[in-house]
Amino acid sequence: MACEVQDYLDRVGERIRWARGRTYLLRELSDHIEDQRSAFEAQGLPPEEALRRAVAEMGDPEEVGDALNALHRPGRSWAPALCALSAGGLGALCVLTGLSAGEPVSHLLSLALGLAAMLLLRLMDLGRVSAALGRGALPLAMALALLTYVFIEAAPIAAGGAHGGFAPLLLVLSLFSPALFALVLLRLRGVHGFWLWALSPLMYLLAAPAAVYPSLVTALFLGGAMLLTASAAVCLGWFQGPKWVGLVSLWAPTAGLTGLALSLFPHLTRWTAFLHPQADPAGSGWFFLLLRRMLWQGEAEAAAQYLQATGWSGDPQFSLLTLSAQLGRPVMLLALGAVLLFGAVCLWRVRRLHSASGKLLAHSLFWPLFLQAAGSWLCNAGLSPFFMALPFPFFSYGPWAMGVDFALLGLLLSLFRMDPLLRDGPAPVRQPFSLRALLLPPLEEG
Repeated sequence: MACEVQDYLDRVGERIRWARGRTYLLRELSDHIEDQRSAFEAQGLPPEEALRRAVAEMGDPEEVGDALNALHRPGRSWAPALCALSAGGLGALCVLTGLSAGEPVSHLLSLALGLAAMLLLRLMDLGRVSAALGRGALPLAMALALLTYVFIEAAPIAAGGAHGGFAPLLLVLSLFSPALFALVLLRLRGVHGFWLWALSPLMYLLAAPAAVYPSLVTALFLGGAMLLTASAAVCLGWFQGPKWVGLVSLWAPTAGLTGLALSLFPHLTRWTAFLHPQADPAGSGWFFLLLRRMLWQGEAEAAAQYLQATGWSGDPQFSLLTLSAQLGRPVMLLALGAVLLFGAVCLWRVRRLHSASGKLLAHSLFWPLFLQAAGSWLCNAGLSPFFMALPFPFFSYGPWAMGVDFALLGLLLSLFRMDPLLRDGPAPVRQPFSLRALLLPPLEEG
């Protein structure tokens, strides 16, 4: 009889054209046959007859295969990739023509490597990888933070405050921290939302190293990405209890800790220069005054003065500002439109995902990209008191930064592609917040 079941599965599989989907679907079909066989045996049928009846219940194999093939095809969503490639192409054009700072060869190589990483990671089965890493999510997240601290202490600090050879690795580790945080959230399904206040220390543990390198604003947008990912999980009903309880428990302590951290940060003199630039005309205040004259008032003299200040105009993190000084203020509006378009396209596609766990992972990959773009735009527009160590996404001046951006986008595309096969599984029994919830599989109903 086992041969009869395998023959049935083979005939169904011949009709399913998606090879990756075929493996998942045939496994599910086999489980259905086994469940039906058990049900028939419970009714008193002999094992062989129960198995024969279970196979027959599934229906004609060709019809079943055609139906599964029609319903399960790779999800296609190239719009985010096209937005990224368009931005990357414009960035390369600006570098090649000398309109923006950067090494042309390095930029083109970064773009090529980033594109290769995106296409390769798009083929990854991120759902299976996250399931395999799920049990070790908390230890892995804590090890990431500890490793980052070790590299920070080991990295030589030059006179200008820039880190040495470990800097690219620190950048890689920090930008993937929201995805690891999402793996921790996946383990907490069924926990009451009241206990989400306990996640604030973990968010700080993962984001704090970025405050040393690359910058405080990097730590802020990484922490914001984790906070928004956890908020999405609450809104998706991932936790027990009223949603407002989960959101308050999540946001209140995090906002309090963030305010305390900012008050203790040594570079808060920038707030004074930002709010009252006339009080610091020889320091950062001069820069903010110049930006406001150039972008808000449209003074050509201010634009010329900015371009003569090579310390600012030659810095790749101010590429958008340099382009605006050369080509006019509409550059900033077009860049803002590109950022908002990229965000809208990604969020629209994330909302269409069928799996709540897939949506949660997608948020953890999307928000670092979007907040990085928004933070960079605000910095270039003179609307942020903190300078952005990471440049506008896909306009990066180093292979690591651009490679990580495209790698995150590739993982996001892999979720879109595998969406027809992602499953959340049975809802877990309500459980208390504990280390067991993080390290052991949740209890399932039934």
